[in-house]
Amino acid sequence: MGAKRLSQDSQNAILTMYRNGTTVVDIAKQLSMPQSTISTVIRRSYPSNRKTATRGKARPEKVNERHLRRLGRLISGNRRTPLKTIYAQFRQETGLSLCKRTLDRYCRKLGFTRAPCSKKQFLNEKHRIARLRWCKPRRHWSVENQWSRIIFSDESMIRIGDNYRVYVWKKDGEGYRPDLYGDTKTSPNSRFQVMVWGCISYNGVGTLEILDANITARSYIGCLEKNLWPVLAKEFPQGGAIFQDDGAPSHTAGIVKSWKLENNINTLPWPAYSPDLNIIENIWFIIKMRLQKEVLEITSRDGLVIKIKQIWASLTPAYIKSLYQSLPKRIRQCQVLKGHRTKY
Repeated sequence: MGAKRLSQDSQNAILTMYRNGTTVVDIAKQLSMPQSTISTVIRRSYPSNRKTATRGKARPEKVNERHLRRLGRLISGNRRTPLKTIYAQFRQETGLSLCKRTLDRYCRKLGFTRAPCSKKQFLNEKHRIARLRWCKPRRHWSVENQWSRIIFSDESMIRIGDNYRVYVWKKDGEGYRPDLYGDTKTSPNSRFQVMVWGCISYNGVGTLEILDANITARSYIGCLEKNLWPVLAKEFPQGGAIFQDDGAPSHTAGIVKSWKLENNINTLPWPAYSPDLNIIENIWFIIKMRLQKEVLEITSRDGLVIKIKQIWASLTPAYIKSLYQSLPKRIRQCQVLKGHRTKY
């Protein structure tokens, strides 16, 4: 007999007996009904009284708050310490016998995850002060009125087969601490490498030039004469452009400065060790990442050059404009971080 087919009088009788303290077993015997039917009627009328299965008391965890604080200090002491070393030190100092998987779970509970070390150049106090001084007069620049007039340029060595990574312990939101940076030394075993120079304007990518590995002041002037004038003529026929290049020796040589003055090339002063403020660095990153996906298809230096030019030409004006739109944010973040590296 299902609960749905019970008459209202039968249901009232069940509930009356239940309120008087009669057990489900006794109600079923007295009314000659299944216990499941009695339980269903009671459960529908008194849902809060439904009994839930209770589990036995769980075994207390071996790791307490004191152990967690010790684990946090072990990780924070040296962010590059591998899990194997942390496991040995933690076991020696606490006497707890945990498997590495359990210890890794507690590391994640503290907010630490194992991640590749960001390769950033070290900034001393002199560099940070110079970056802040550079940002201060440009903190109110707008993209439409000022930044859109800048032509950004840079060289980059593009290698194939260079995938070396260092892993460190990181927490969310702290990816730009000095002890989380890696060195910028690259592997000498790269199969192919090409030095390129490129420039971009607000309306899209400019020219791209393949360079010799050793750039001198004279070769840099030749590169500018060949590649900068077409961009100026196309994007700034009325003038008003400002050219940006960094402080590399070949860029700041006396003959280069004289050439810029003779040709009325207005330049943007640039702080040392500031690739995060140069938006063309994002383009080099994209080119290198896309090339790694096609590393098996590149079998010669000429093939590498062709792939680089294809990726360069595929960058859309919308993407380039989005990089220009990020410049005010880069300036603000550099000021907030007191001249330290930004996330860009």
